[in-house]
Amino acid sequence: MLIGGIAVAAVGLGAGPANAGETGTIYGRKACEETVKMYREMGYNARCNNINGESYYVHYDRPKPGLRPSTGSAGSS
Repeated sequence: MLIGGIAVAAVGLGAGPANAGETGTIYGRKACEETVKMYREMGYNARCNNINGESYYVHYDRPKPGLRPSTGSAGSS
């Protein structure tokens, strides 16, 4: 998927060890928030993290079994 001029790999929902990760650099806050929304729709907890200026990345992880994914706002650190 191409968001904000940066390619973002879609996350496979099959069984496997990838329960947490980070995207590559995403340009623009809006593009980052759209990426967070995509990951949350797939059942991940996700949040935007500011690298510098308009550069962001998304950290995502799977919630523990029985817990619902986060629906809070996308924050930056």
